[in-house]
Amino acid sequence: MEEVLHRACGIAVEAARFAGTLIRERFGGPFRAWEKGDFGDVVTGVDEQAEQEIIRRIRRHFPDHAIRGEETGRSGEAGDWLWMVDPLDEANHFAIGLPLCAVSITLLHRDEPVLGVICDAHLDQIYVARKGKGAFCGDRRLWAVPAASLPGRCPPVGPRDIRFRRIPLRQG
Repeated sequence: MEEVLHRACGIAVEAARFAGTLIRERFGGPFRAWEKGDFGDVVTGVDEQAEQEIIRRIRRHFPDHAIRGEETGRSGEAGDWLWMVDPLDEANHFAIGLPLCAVSITLLHRDEPVLGVICDAHLDQIYVARKGKGAFCGDRRLWAVPAASLPGRCPPVGPRDIRFRRIPLRQG
């Protein structure tokens, strides 16, 4: 399993970096957007393009793994390995011009998360966590902060926040 995780990590980092670059390049420019679901969420053409490329890269190296994309749903046979892909996490932020979005890729083995890769698209930073290996941003090891020390320090910011309700959705 260690060899699979090592290869998977490299592929996930490469795919997340590609999608992060795409997000940065398309940010603030024209793009297609439409509503998804009943909660005011949006999907953009950038979501679709990034997800297709991430899935293509994973499928090329791991053809027997199942993949569940945020936009495309599940593909591949049920088995021990499942990739979860959110190509533009916080697409609403992207759509309203708020540079707070990321690419998220997770690999599960027998329903247990064993690898997570996040690309902060606007800061061009990659975060990697592997089961038993810890979490890192580049070469810097990350440590968990006790939940008791967080209240009141990180106010929620999002498109449902009252300050953003009057910002129109840009459509291209």
